[in-house]
Amino acid sequence: MNKYLLILVSAFISCTGPGKQVAEKIDYPVSINLNLSEAVEDSMHLSEIAREVEYIPLQTTDSSIMGYFRNFAITKDYFFIVNELSVQVFDKNGNYINSLFNIGSGPGETAAYCIAVDESGGRVFVYNHKISDVKIYDFHGNYIKTVKQSVRHPGTWVYSIGYFNNNLLVHTTQRPHTKYLYSGIDLSTDSIRILCRNYRTYTKSQENQIPYSPYDYHYQITDTTFLYKETYSDTIFSVNKDFEQTPRYIINLGDRKLTWETWRECAFNLAGGPPDGYMVQSFAETESYLLMVLNSYKYPQMFAVYNKNTNSTSIFRNKDYVPSVREVYLKNDLDNLLPFPPMNKDGYLFYYDECLYSVIEATDFVKYFKSSPLESRISSGYLRSMSPVLSNITEFSNPVLMKVQLK
Repeated sequence: MNKYLLILVSAFISCTGPGKQVAEKIDYPVSINLNLSEAVEDSMHLSEIAREVEYIPLQTTDSSIMGYFRNFAITKDYFFIVNELSVQVFDKNGNYINSLFNIGSGPGETAAYCIAVDESGGRVFVYNHKISDVKIYDFHGNYIKTVKQSVRHPGTWVYSIGYFNNNLLVHTTQRPHTKYLYSGIDLSTDSIRILCRNYRTYTKSQENQIPYSPYDYHYQITDTTFLYKETYSDTIFSVNKDFEQTPRYIINLGDRKLTWETWRECAFNLAGGPPDGYMVQSFAETESYLLMVLNSYKYPQMFAVYNKNTNSTSIFRNKDYVPSVREVYLKNDLDNLLPFPPMNKDGYLFYYDECLYSVIEATDFVKYFKSSPLESRISSGYLRSMSPVLSNITEFSNPVLMKVQLK
């Protein structure tokens, strides 16, 4: 009997893989208490959450020249990059394919403010803020149609769109007269499904003013769920394919939280200075972690990692608040070439299929790559095979996508 028990235990260990922790069944919602006074200024080692790094140089051609970009979508085979109102398409190796459409107001033309991708259906949704419409293209740039339902109502501002279960998800920024913050347009019926009403209130004197509220969308889309968070709420909600909502995580920032009342009083009076406190700017739930970026209008950015397997949390922060350089960098102890910023310059995470992606400007890549010792540049078979490509990157090249495979 003991012999067979030993065989079963050995088989279980071999199936879980080396170093792979097995999480017990998690009872949701999970409460996560973040004590920001315990944030560490020293950088986190990338190997704590990741096992592998890849570099994807985006091909530089006369048709694809670009600088740093903040918005892009990832699929198994393509990258769709919003670049100065256009959408540039690259394959998974960084080879340039084409521009998805011509910029303009003619048939099949548009200008991209933000995009969403239906990977299984091979469709790209392009939101044009100027005329408030969404045009649909296939992955090859063929125009399909325009969404009938308007995504923006008078007096509101759409920051981001997404695709989930044949619904076009729309985030509308927090403003007076905004009726709902998250909604879905059913693409089969063109009907609107309200996911999160705007329950916040303003004073009479504020109702006809426009608040200062940059980049306040906070959500994640997977094959089976839509996770979202209202900026000043503690709760991350999970929405399933039947559009049933349940609380999934409750993030407690304690007395360091940027409250609704504090933001509201400062949002209309910039002369009074930026408000105190932190908010969860973005998050990404992975197989093993909940990754969170914590932003403040006056304090250094923080990166928090909640380990679902161990129910533990680590928080890392920048030493100083520098508005132009906000990213928290992780020490790249996997290949020792260049540090990894898990978020973009606005504090958003780009996650796909257990990988984090980050945009590295060519000037930064060249600086770190050329200053690293030769043994680091050829320390693995992967880096040796990529050496001819990486060595040819110059400060005039397109950015490089840094891809990190998570544990």
